[in-house]
Amino acid sequence: MVQKQFQRILESIYELIFLSCSFGFRQGIGCHDAIRALHNYLYKEQVDTVIDVDLAKFFDTIDHSILENILRLKIKDERFIRYIVRMFKAGVLSESELILSDEGVPQGSCVSPVLANILAHYVIDEWFEEVVKKHCRNKIGLFRYCDDCVPRAQRRIV
Repeated sequence: MVQKQFQRILESIYELIFLSCSFGFRQGIGCHDAIRALHNYLYKEQVDTVIDVDLAKFFDTIDHSILENILRLKIKDERFIRYIVRMFKAGVLSESELILSDEGVPQGSCVSPVLANILAHYVIDEWFEEVVKKHCRNKIGLFRYCDDCVPRAQRRIV
């Protein structure tokens, strides 16, 4: 119940800044929307190559300190941050065994997807917009669902 409230709070803060290329774990937006957008793009544009990027073990390897620093960019309430950090350290009880980890978001937690999406927003989506686009001649963009990305480029007609 507590984690569900944290999820709602985080969504209300970050939904406003998430880019339109992000389809994963957002209210009213899902994998079918990502597939539809990619399909429409591929149908309308001349595309030579499609690259599918899948970040292996993305959820399991999120660095807690990096995520905490990212959260601090928008959240100034130290109590809220302290509870989030406690969630990172809480561990997972599986088959009578408590598994603690120094990295990753809590497995099975309803707050994990939004935390992963926040990190992906800053390290994938914004990086793509601010760095990658500046170094490409063609018009490019991105479709991202969770830890899966499909960069898109329009072919230059000469």
